[in-house]
Amino acid sequence: MVEKFIWEIQTVPIVFGEDVKIKCIVSTGACHINQTRQWTGGKGYKLLGLNGHTTDDSKYEMEIHTSDLSFDLTVKKFSEGDANSEYTCLCGKEQFTDMLMLNKTEYIRMPLYDDIIDNSYVNDNKLYINVTLMKMHPLPNCTLQYNDKTKILKTSYFKKGLQTYDMIRYNETISLYSLCTITWFVNCIVGEKSFQTKHKINECGTHSGKICL
Repeated sequence: MVEKFIWEIQTVPIVFGEDVKIKCIVSTGACHINQTRQWTGGKGYKLLGLNGHTTDDSKYEMEIHTSDLSFDLTVKKFSEGDANSEYTCLCGKEQFTDMLMLNKTEYIRMPLYDDIIDNSYVNDNKLYINVTLMKMHPLPNCTLQYNDKTKILKTSYFKKGLQTYDMIRYNETISLYSLCTITWFVNCIVGEKSFQTKHKINECGTHSGKICL
């Protein structure tokens, strides 16, 4: 039996903080152009959109396609409150309800500014990398960039939560030999996204890194 109605996520991977679109796909004969189209769901399972208009334009956008009778709901600045909730698309007397589950799709959550803790420093011709990342998903691929060199960092420790890695740590010690001045930062790739720690510099005669903005 072919579903008359089904909604699917159009924005893959889902990126927290960015817009996410879900589309209600309508089979031929299941819905007519003059019938009511409606979206309900999200946190608290409430009315979100009706016939192209939304209950909160700052959070939602609804679009109706007359060519194939499908209709979309865009959830702006996707957050935890939008995930793992039921969403229902309705046209006339036909409707489809499903859970928007993060464990059923690809998603990316980048760490916030305060979730990146960099306590790296230089002492006795050695660079001590000590970086902690909080509340992110999936596990990133991180490299240390220092002067003109690149070193792949291995994950020293991680703690997995329900939807994110609550804590990820990188600890490495790099011998600098005769290097006098060193500039370094950690670059991490998360799916199709990336971020960097603040650039730091250590000059001759000092014992710890200074932030170089």
